[in-house]
Amino acid sequence: NWLAGLGWGTKARREWHVLIAMKEAGLGCAEPVVVAERTGFRPQGYLVLREIPDAILLGSYLAEHRAAMSVEQRRQLAAHLGREVARLHGTGIDHPDLFSKHILLTSTRESGQLPQVSFIDMQRSKMRRFVPIAQRIHDLASLDATLPPSIASDADRLTFLQSYLTYGPPSLDARHLAASVRRRSRRLRARRKIRELLEIGRHAALTLSDSAKAL
Repeated sequence: NWLAGLGWGTKARREWHVLIAMKEAGLGCAEPVVVAERTGFRPQGYLVLREIPDAILLGSYLAEHRAAMSVEQRRQLAAHLGREVARLHGTGIDHPDLFSKHILLTSTRESGQLPQVSFIDMQRSKMRRFVPIAQRIHDLASLDATLPPSIASDADRLTFLQSYLTYGPPSLDARHLAASVRRRSRRLRARRKIRELLEIGRHAALTLSDSAKAL
């Protein structure tokens, strides 16, 4: 925390500051209610957050709705997600654990409106003036690696990256970013933790698909 410019506080205090900054920037996240810390040789922090109502995991949302969505609707959602991740980075906030399970979607009551995107589990996030390219690639690859191909096609992923580039810094090179994200994603999928998350996503997709067929 000290190296990140947040003093000697705990991870709870770090996340508190990150969430406050996200709220001020209009980014979707859980509302921080109160943070408390216990000092000593091993300081501990506690952070209370307000629940995001009616929100579901990105992977579950795609597994449940993708089959009923037109190609255009899928592209719009992918572009919307790419823009929100670009806005997060544009605020100077990274997300080292940008797995699909850490993105929530909340459907709006208005017909035709895209769902609200919220980012959760920001304990390891940092705030700075500019998110380095290497960190951006890691964050984007973490999301790519944890989305099963059954719910996110190559075209969906390309649309996501194109949107991210549209709203990202002009210094980003499209080919370099896309190639770097693919390479990083492949390396991440070799990790046991990522394989487990991917398998959970596949299982959820199959379960929701079978439920929809039963209906």
